[in-house]
Amino acid sequence: MEGDLTKPGQPVNGAFEGKTTDGEFADAQHKGTGTFDMASAAGGCLAGGLSSLDFQGKYELSK
Repeated sequence: MEGDLTKPGQPVNGAFEGKTTDGEFADAQHKGTGTFDMASAAGGCLAGGLSSLDFQGKYELSK
């Protein structure tokens, strides 16, 4: 991630990747880059994992 991580209200740039574990897209690979709100992302991470993330940027889904 890039940006001032000490100011969670400010957007940061970053990259993410992962895999769907269940449902229609089970085992699909995800990756993307974008600008997102660190405060909203951190809440999901601390609560056991993200289920959604609003961002502006590129996204790729491959199965």
